[in-house]
Amino acid sequence: MREAAPRHVYVPYPQDDDAAGLTFYLRGEGDVTALAKPAREAVREIDPALPVTNVRTMAAIIDEDLFVDRTIAALSAAFGFLATLLAAVGLYGVMSYAIARRTREIGLRVALGADRRRILRLVLGEVAVLTGIGMAIGLPGGWGLGRTVESQLFGLTALDPVAIAAAALILSTATLLAGCVPAWRALRVEPATALRCE
Repeated sequence: MREAAPRHVYVPYPQDDDAAGLTFYLRGEGDVTALAKPAREAVREIDPALPVTNVRTMAAIIDEDLFVDRTIAALSAAFGFLATLLAAVGLYGVMSYAIARRTREIGLRVALGADRRRILRLVLGEVAVLTGIGMAIGLPGGWGLGRTVESQLFGLTALDPVAIAAAALILSTATLLAGCVPAWRALRVEPATALRCE
């Protein structure tokens, strides 16, 4: 699958004395597994001593060849999802702690006339800064690691713009959602309660 097709020379079966076996390729439409029985009968007509074994479709051969790659891809996706979830939970915890520490400040801002949009901008601005720092570190790091594992990627390059954009979008969405709950809590701070908070 990963290499160019080598050159082949076809010789008649009787002339190839040291042949370990023959491989027949049959092209068909519909249910190609139904071709196995007529193929066996055709081989028996030519030479009844030839056993016909290991009849498989090309899709099955490709699936077997890519099984390890697909398993690694599925595990990588699962670990990536868990890492994103842990990062979102960590960001939620950091933002919740930061909002709890700034309850008096937010209450004072509301008491002095700050509207809810400003408070929301204040909290989500911090989330955006943390996201930007993470992207600034993660994108070059991902590019460097991608160049290292590019030989393991089948049909992809390390600089696949669609994959990079999708990863950035998913991580940005996760951080935005993680920051929404603390932002919502900040919007609900009552000035009187916040000013009494220690």
